[in-house]
Amino acid sequence: MAHLRKITVAGLFGLYDHDLDLRQDPPLTIVAGPNGVGKTTLLRLTTALLRGTYRELPRYEFGTLTVENEFGATIEAERTADLEPSDGAVSFVLRLRHGTGRPQETMIEVHPSVSDLMVMPDFLERYDSETFVDVRDGELIAEDEVLMRWGGRGRELMPPPTPPDWFKADDWRVDFIETKRLDTLISSSQVARRSIQWRGSGLVNVERRGSPINRYLRVVAQALEKARLESALINQSRTSTVARRLLGEYSSKSVNVERLRERYAQVERHAAALTANRLLSDSLAALPGGKLNPTQKRFFEMFLDDFEAKLEPLDPISQKLEQLRSIIGHKFLNKELAISPEHGLTFIVEPAGNEIVADSLSSGEQHELALISRLLFDERPGTTVLIDEPELSLHVSWQHEMVEDLLEIARVSDLSFVLATHSTAIINNRWDIVDELGPLDLNAEDRGQDKTSVAN
Repeated sequence: MAHLRKITVAGLFGLYDHDLDLRQDPPLTIVAGPNGVGKTTLLRLTTALLRGTYRELPRYEFGTLTVENEFGATIEAERTADLEPSDGAVSFVLRLRHGTGRPQETMIEVHPSVSDLMVMPDFLERYDSETFVDVRDGELIAEDEVLMRWGGRGRELMPPPTPPDWFKADDWRVDFIETKRLDTLISSSQVARRSIQWRGSGLVNVERRGSPINRYLRVVAQALEKARLESALINQSRTSTVARRLLGEYSSKSVNVERLRERYAQVERHAAALTANRLLSDSLAALPGGKLNPTQKRFFEMFLDDFEAKLEPLDPISQKLEQLRSIIGHKFLNKELAISPEHGLTFIVEPAGNEIVADSLSSGEQHELALISRLLFDERPGTTVLIDEPELSLHVSWQHEMVEDLLEIARVSDLSFVLATHSTAIINNRWDIVDELGPLDLNAEDRGQDKTSVAN
């Protein structure tokens, strides 16, 4: 796994050559520039190349797209100059280079996707390169299912090209969050839809109501459950070998009682923090007062070793929960994050102390919760996350805090970020991490005016 370090495109829209040097310290780059220079398009093309979703590539005019990772490897897509086949397919050459060695090359032929072959219903919007969203209720629909539902008989979809054998996805971890799509899902969560479905022996009219925020919170719940399971397996394994270890490796161990009591107090505080996050249900057994004999000291030393091993898989999730609590705690007015066994993440509304579930939050709060939850709990370490227009639905004061929030998430989760934005509130005078895409205003009186014109 490796973070991205450089993105270069030549001939974008037949007009622009862009060269982005992505920051390492801090691991966040802001891409600014006027409408039409290709900020969002560059992120989409990068995602398509690195995820092997090549049907996205022909939608935009460009000559070559090159991405470099932190190990110095580069991968490139070059559109061929050959005439396009009559069925609308487009050819690309994919190249992988390591250092100055000879590149590995593969030619691919990309055929049109569903949305290029048919008139789409007005209520369908593309969510990503392989999925659509029904804006009436937030339902995500795979491309093949769109073709089956609305494509008509006799239409066939050519299979997409697959990545070459030499492409290793873990060396190019990337995710693209198009905030407009996230906003569509959240804003559609309260829209009811009636649909015809098969029930039993006939068709019935069914009302459906989406709750997209819960899709994101399920990821949090799954992460909690996975950590608890790992902890339980460690505990089970160690419990089954207590007698053997006590009579074996611990039988001759010398234990200082003062150090033991200090360590016990530290583990007790550690366990209390995990219990507060509903990650731990059993408490630390009391350490007897008074004098301990050598056997007792060895037993409690082994007990603390085992208890700490059980806590280890819970620590990363607990740290992320604390980060989530910190980020939203000072943004959501009169609401405190809680963890409920029945409902997962909930909120206590002050001063009455009422508990509400996530889909009772405002759309702006749901948007922030969905974004931060996804970044903390659904991204793999080593991923470069590309975010388009993160300012949507966010209050200006929240935009001011975004860079610092993302840097904390990067630290906790080993992520790096690239933001495409028009918001000077998000930049918040951090011009040291801004890459400006032209054309620039050459008549600006000074650098400050030039930056302002680019960002707006």
